[in-house]
Amino acid sequence: MTIRHNPGCPPSALSSLLHITPNNLVPHIDGLVSRGYVGRTSSETDRRIKHLRLTESGETFVRLLARKHDEVRARVEARMGTENVAKLLELLSLYSDG
Repeated sequence: MTIRHNPGCPPSALSSLLHITPNNLVPHIDGLVSRGYVGRTSSETDRRIKHLRLTESGETFVRLLARKHDEVRARVEARMGTENVAKLLELLSLYSDG
């Protein structure tokens, strides 16, 4: 999703957004490229810099993931209630921010 919302971002910016080191990100990007979900293009001004974009297959996959996410969230909210889910997400964000 991050690449979808930041098309053309270099891996260094993506690793910063995801709060992981570039060395840990590269194998994940390589996997997405090998599966055909992400494409790399060289910068026009600096060939060392690569820009990441979702491919058509990547866009299709992200839409599928978004639908699945919405389905799961709807089931969880049906069992727990919208307010409790909001509280849970707030508590989880405290953990992830630390």
